[in-house]
Formats: sequence, structure tokens, C-alpha cells
Amino acid sequence: MIKKTAKALLVVVVAATLVISEPACAARMSNITATVYYTPVESYYTRNDLTTVRAWPDLRTVGPKVRVGPLPAAFVRHTKGEGTGKITSGKYAGKVLNWSYEGLGPNANQQGFWIDTCPRNAYGGCLKKRVTSAAVRSLGIKRGTQFKLVTCGSEKGSPACAYFKQGNWVVKDRFTTGIASDRQRQIDLYYGLQDFKGFRQSDHWITMRGAKIN
Repeated sequence: MIKKTAKALLVVVVAATLVISEPACAARMSNITATVYYTPVESYYTRNDLTTVRAWPDLRTVGPKVRVGPLPAAFVRHTKGEGTGKITSGKYAGKVLNWSYEGLGPNANQQGFWIDTCPRNAYGGCLKKRVTSAAVRSLGIKRGTQFKLVTCGSEKGSPACAYFKQGNWVVKDRFTTGIASDRQRQIDLYYGLQDFKGFRQSDHWITMRGAKIN
């Protein structure tokens, strides 16, 4: 899964608008493990097990935290696992609850939640449906590189295969430290906002082993 680093996100967002370069394209690669991440949406969760969380009020992640909730416990758990979740109830309805295991707080040495206006990638930009992706360093795919999913490997013929093959993927995110092994030849593809109930029991929550990209 991908987790966001909030340290100096405002600076990164501004700086990114000042540099425009021609994106590179990935060389054809095989034996790729393609995993999926997404943004859970609170309204698809039942409210029979509620909890609250403490979160920084914005992406600066400084100052006192605020109380967010009550929220479905499963929604909070999945938001923490995915790094993002969309709130649909209460004071923060319409906002995004982001999470990172690293890089937060005034000294960039804390983990936690923060309230935001969009699901964030690790570099401060907003995650984009069927565009944002991450790749382990051993693949040598640099940030900003474009690629297509050519085949789905073990998930060939899956209803989700066509969905991800239609994506125009760009490496705009990165794995949290220790989450993925370079030996896995792994990429992570962003599905987008959850748009139906039971996403994790669906054909779109898959791992495509032996996939090809180009």
C-alpha cells in the first residue's frame, strides 16, 4: 500500500507547478507483480461499530489535532491501510482523511491522520484515478515515467483486467519504507475512489502476478 508523507507538501505542490518536462516512457517489462490501492468511502460502510480518531486539521500537520468521527471502525482500518479515505458524515463530510506512517509533524518524525481536500501521493499531489502509480526502485522506473499495463498475468480474463489496462499510468507515488521488496518487481495501481460496497471482496481487489508493462 501507499502512504503519504506530509512534510513540506505545500512547498512540493508549488515547486511542481514550476517544472514542466516531457515524461519518459517505460521500457517493456515482464514478470511484474501489479497490486491495487484505492480510497475507501465512508458511506459504503455500516455504522454498527463506530470509533473516533485524532487528526491534524490540514496537510501542514502542525499544531493541535482535532476529533474526527464517529466513523465506522472498518472504514478507519481500511483508510489506515490504504493511506486515504473519504469522509461522508459529520463536520468533515466531503473531506479526505489521509494517513502516513512517516514524515509527519513539525519535525517530520511522526505518524498519524490529517484532514485534506484530496487523497495525496507521497510527493504532495492528488492521486488520480487510473493514472497514479508507484514502482519499487529495483525496476529503475523514474518518477514521472508513463506506462501501460499490457497484460494482467495471473488475472488475465478478470473483469478488472480491462479496467486497469485502460489506465494511462504515471509513476507519481512511492511505497512506504519497508512495505514492498525490490525482489517482488512490484508496481501499485490507483483504482480511484471506492464506488461500490464490498470493494475488498470484488474482482477489482486483485494482485496480478506475471503482468507486463510498456
